[in-house]
Amino acid sequence: MVLFEQLRKHGYITPDMQIVVEGFCTRWNVTPFQALLETHAFTESALGKALAVICEVPFRSRILWEESALTVMQKLPFSEATEHMCLPLSFQTHKKASVATFVFANPSDTRTVNQLLSRFVGWETRILVGEKTRVLQSIETYYPFSEQVPFFFTEGVAP
Repeated sequence: MVLFEQLRKHGYITPDMQIVVEGFCTRWNVTPFQALLETHAFTESALGKALAVICEVPFRSRILWEESALTVMQKLPFSEATEHMCLPLSFQTHKKASVATFVFANPSDTRTVNQLLSRFVGWETRILVGEKTRVLQSIETYYPFSEQVPFFFTEGVAP
């Protein structure tokens, strides 16, 4: 449970709190990230700010999405964006590089972050951290409706 160790190292949780939240993880079979929120050990904002420090990425309380992110969204389906709480925010092409910016609710899950970002070979990727609820709401707001409910758009299917 690397997240707990990092939170302790940076002074965000006490050893006693860690024991309690680890017990919650085991009892309810949830991730450390989920347990920290479900036990109210952290608010979403406080956890986001702590993760920003630990992961050395900027925290954003407001999520500013740009239409240019649609290019990136084509490589990250709605279902995966929701599952991994990750939203492409923007895409810019500069003279020598393409830059995609993402907001994650949990950037400490480096395996998932690396797996998702590995799809963008040749692109520079930037990561931000945001509050879980805001990230999920933004995914639902900005992903095209056709991606959220593709069965409405399947040919040959009558309503």
